[in-house]
Amino acid sequence: RYEYTEFNWITRSINRNMKDTSKGSLENNSTQKVTMADEQGNIASVKTGRAPSLGRGLSELVGGSLFGVIWINTTAESGPQYWSLIGYFIIASSVITGIYHMYNAFAKNRFSAQDIVSPDKEPDPLNRVLGHDVRQDHSYCTNCGEKTNDDNKFCSNCGTKVV
Repeated sequence: RYEYTEFNWITRSINRNMKDTSKGSLENNSTQKVTMADEQGNIASVKTGRAPSLGRGLSELVGGSLFGVIWINTTAESGPQYWSLIGYFIIASSVITGIYHMYNAFAKNRFSAQDIVSPDKEPDPLNRVLGHDVRQDHSYCTNCGEKTNDDNKFCSNCGTKVV
C-alpha cells in the first residue's frame, strides 16, 4: 500500500469510510462512502507529476527554441519579413511554458492540473450562462444514498441531517 505524506488525510478518510468485505457480506448493504475532502471540506487537487513536468519543460525549452531559430533562419532568406515574427512567438511561448513546467518539477507547492471541487463550493459559471444550472428538486442522503426532497432537513430513511 502506498501512502503519500501530502495526502495522508485522503488515505485516512478512505480507510475510515470503507467497510471490510472480507469478513462476509455487508450487514445492511449500505452505500460505501469515499471522500477526497479533508476535515475542513477542502476538496483535493490533481497535480502533474514531477517527472512529466521536467520532461515537458526540457522538451519545450530545447525543442521549441530550436524550432523557432530554424524558422527564423528559413523565413529570413525566402519569405516576407513579418514571417520571422512567428519564430519569435514560438521561442517566447516555448520559454514561458518551459519555465512553467520546470517550476512545477522543482517547486515544493506545484500548480494544480485539475481541481476536484463540489458544485456547491464552486459552481460552474458557464452552466449558468448556457442555462444548464437547473436546480433539482431532490438530492441524495450522504449516509445511505436515499433520495430526499430539498424541503426536508433530515433523511426519511436513516435520519441523517441533509446538507
